[in-house]
Amino acid sequence: MDPDRNSREEIRDWITGIYTNPVARAVRTFVTKWFIVDEERGWVIAEFDNIWDDPGNGQVFSFRNYTLMKYAGDYQWCFQEDQYNPQKRMEAGMGWMQARQAVKKNKKEMV
Repeated sequence: MDPDRNSREEIRDWITGIYTNPVARAVRTFVTKWFIVDEERGWVIAEFDNIWDDPGNGQVFSFRNYTLMKYAGDYQWCFQEDQYNPQKRMEAGMGWMQARQAVKKNKKEMV
């Protein structure tokens, strides 16, 4: 579980920090499985599959994430929180890194 982020700046700082990691930068596809909009509260709750880029061999690496976002008005969010299984995220990330390294090694051997 990630800590709560209660302002636009906290959300921006959090996401910017995550994407300094090259493995995290390779997670660029977020497939929405379902979502609920609570208009009265201004909340959106959703389930996403976070999917890594193809490591070069066609394998798919992903993990499930649940997100709560709170709307601040004027096209801005004021809160965002993620819930996911850290073990599954780590396993998927490690699998992606190993597959990527194997692809790079195979390419070097072919040259």
